[in-house]
Amino acid sequence: MQPSVSIPKPQKSNWVYVSLAVRDGDRLLKPTHVAYDRLLFADPPRITSTEVELIITNGAVEDRRMAEVLPHDAEATHVPIRLLPGDE
Repeated sequence: MQPSVSIPKPQKSNWVYVSLAVRDGDRLLKPTHVAYDRLLFADPPRITSTEVELIITNGAVEDRRMAEVLPHDAEATHVPIRLLPGDE
């Protein structure tokens, strides 16, 4: 018996992975997630700077943004941030 609906099969796709890093002074941290207002880490990052640099790399393209670190618990894995104005 033939299926009642013909569903197209997805074409083979190539995944593109991005690299994400946060520079805290001399340290390069690896968050699990980043958003415009927060950084998430698997373990407490113990950020020491009041400003951090967000670095997103996709192949040969790199985007860097500065962010203010907002008050948070030293043992927190969820770190609130505020993106600073920059060249867009």
